[in-house]
Amino acid sequence: MRRLSLIKRLASTSWGSDIDTLRSLYLGYVRSVLDCNLCLQASSTKTVQSEIEKVQNHALRFICGDMRSTPTAACKIHARIEPRGLRREKATLEMYERAQRMNPLHVAKLIVENWKIVENWKKKDRIQYPTIMHLITTLQERCHLSNDRKPTC
Repeated sequence: MRRLSLIKRLASTSWGSDIDTLRSLYLGYVRSVLDCNLCLQASSTKTVQSEIEKVQNHALRFICGDMRSTPTAACKIHARIEPRGLRREKATLEMYERAQRMNPLHVAKLIVENWKIVENWKKKDRIQYPTIMHLITTLQERCHLSNDRKPTC
């Protein structure tokens, strides 16, 4: 929230920056911090995701100069900023694709290919949130990803 104070001060009603300046400031200064480990945020709790979403919603209101009663979807369209849920899903799929295209002996590729075996090692005696790999399998079914991959050098 501290990073939003700069946007708040620059988005004053009596004087201030235009929407493009505030948007680029948000993208470079605030969202770059929010997007750190974005694929890991996909498996976090709904409470954590909603807290991060609140920060983005505050920034959108400052950027657009909208009132609190304005729907956040309208703010996202007006500021040309994509929703966090879509960004999380995209980052998760990109991480999976990078791991799939690695050297066949790379540790990340082995974990991605054998994740169901690794899941059986853990005890199931506590409440668990879905892992990243569980989310990837649901995204694969929804997005119909190809299985023909060529490894990158």
